Amino acid sequence: YSRNESEAYERGRRAQPKGEAHINAKLTNEQALDIRDRYAMGNIRQVDLAKEYGVSQRVISLVTRMEAYQ
Repeated sequence: YSRNESEAYERGRRAQPKGEAHINAKLTNEQALDIRDRYAMGNIRQVDLAKEYGVSQRVISLVTRMEAYQ
């Protein structure tokens, strides 16, 4: 990004699309909801969800903590 573009992101005048609208999204918003529901039940590990959905454990962690796919 140019300095001007970087500053626009920093100051909130421009934002990346969130959830499935992001160009690099690997999950749908519906899948993110399913992941949250299943993880909240407490009977599945993040690493197992990651393998099932073909993403990293970090992505699952971000989803369950509402930091991604809000």
